[in-house]
Amino acid sequence: MIKKLIKGLKEDPELRLGWKSNIAMAFYDEYLSYKKYMDKKYINKRDLHLIANDAADNFINLLIKDVDVEAERDLNTIANDSEAADSFIDSLIGDN
Repeated sequence: MIKKLIKGLKEDPELRLGWKSNIAMAFYDEYLSYKKYMDKKYINKRDLHLIANDAADNFINLLIKDVDVEAERDLNTIANDSEAADSFIDSLIGDN
């Protein structure tokens, strides 16, 4: 499953841009939020480290949010069936 995603990221510039943009925005959002919440004009290396970790959490949370019961059932099928996983990844990267 991960190999197909990696292949898609290598071969599909639009897929790669989509992932890149989402990762970048997760970081950017956390950066602005941190500066505002901490009332800082400048950040130091420690701040940057905290922001990067929060951004990673933010990205993962956005990636997995809003999983309803049917989608959760589908994810369980994908997790336990490599053919279903391949089909799911194909649908994401357009590899038909």
